[in-house]
Amino acid sequence: MRLSLFILTLSFCALPAISHAADHSCIPPLTYRLAFVDQRFAVSAESVTQALKDASGAWSAAGTPVTQGNSTDAIAISLLYDERHPARQALRTIEGVISTNSATYEFRRSALDARTAAHKANSALVATASAMLETIVTFHNMAVDSWNARGGATPEKAAELNATSALLQGVTETLNRISDTLNREAASINMAVADTNQLARTLNQAVTTYNTIGAEQGTGFIEGTYRRMGIDKKIEVYAFADSKDLTRILAHEFGHALGLEHVASPTALMYEKNSATDYFPTTDDLSALTALCVTS
Repeated sequence: MRLSLFILTLSFCALPAISHAADHSCIPPLTYRLAFVDQRFAVSAESVTQALKDASGAWSAAGTPVTQGNSTDAIAISLLYDERHPARQALRTIEGVISTNSATYEFRRSALDARTAAHKANSALVATASAMLETIVTFHNMAVDSWNARGGATPEKAAELNATSALLQGVTETLNRISDTLNREAASINMAVADTNQLARTLNQAVTTYNTIGAEQGTGFIEGTYRRMGIDKKIEVYAFADSKDLTRILAHEFGHALGLEHVASPTALMYEKNSATDYFPTTDDLSALTALCVTS
């Protein structure tokens, strides 16, 4: 089983619930026993026991009993620590960083797009209003010059012209204040753009680190295996990110112990890259299980 690497965006697919247990009586029941847990995993025996219970229970619910036991043919479960475990944990941590920062980045980009569009629309309105005001001021000044050329306006006309001048001055000051506000908003948007670009660089660095770690592990990155040699049957787990990840890996290996090969669906528990997000067998897994009975 290999870890599926991805670039930037994580997607999580909900798996269909198992509504009833199918009849897979042709498949012999399995028993398992916990043989060894390397203490370097820093995981409690209770956690491992619960993971085994959940993983076996998922298959039992599908009509293929997998239970704990100490019979001679019980599958020996071992958690064997090596360099793959810290690598897997590092990858899971980076996955979380990428997922969180991607959501933050998209939110910021959306907010910036809205702010930029609003600023552009408001700037256009101010530009239009300023152009109209300039035309009105020009005609007003022409009227004032005309009266002055005639030796001055009548008291009534002078009062009207002065009132218009005051009104135009007020409108000019209002437009100037709005322009100042728009300039401050533009500066704020530019700062937000710089912050968002920095976040994008952080995301790209996280993706680079993720891919580097994945490449160092190679295409043969294996989290666990099922092996059978004569009557000896073993499931060995080498790396997991958390208890749910451990449960998923165990459930995948129990599937192999039941006789299943890998299936084509990327959301299936038995997909070759072991990239399912839950430990319950999907309809594709159950179809493969049914096919075992048909062909046996």
